[in-house]
Amino acid sequence: MFILEPKLYYNLDQRSLKSKDISGNSGNFFSLRTTYFPDWFVISNYDNINVLNQISVIPTWGIRRNIGAHFNYETGVGFGYKHVFTKSGYSYNTGQPVFDLRLRIGYRF
Repeated sequence: MFILEPKLYYNLDQRSLKSKDISGNSGNFFSLRTTYFPDWFVISNYDNINVLNQISVIPTWGIRRNIGAHFNYETGVGFGYKHVFTKSGYSYNTGQPVFDLRLRIGYRF
């Protein structure tokens, strides 16, 4: 699985002017989460198991805040599109809507 998610933090200047913490990108953001699931290998106890190639693109809005000196949390919500491909390259389906809801807790060294 490959994930590419560029983020645009849009309120760091406003938070800084209000003397709020912006270290570690603590602020609100927009992102474009792009995920690709290739069928390169499958780990299974059964033979002839395949995974269909899939790609999804999900625009997301979220926030990231610090908890103390080293911990942070991030939450986001997005709605996008997923497309699944067959082995022969033909479209398996015309695509389907995808909903993304996340809550992450991280640690900065």
